[in-house]
Amino acid sequence: MKMKDSNIISFIYSRHDRILYVNLVGNRFKNNISMTKATSNIGRGF
Repeated sequence: MKMKDSNIISFIYSRHDRILYVNLVGNRFKNNISMTKATSNIGRGF
């Protein structure tokens, strides 16, 4: 394998990991929002 090829592959993988990480954080953020909504509803006596 040439050095250039491995650089391209590692670049693609790092981008892929970043996208996965952003999706994970985004999903966790959404879950936190829905959890706080649910707990505030419980607090109001729903």
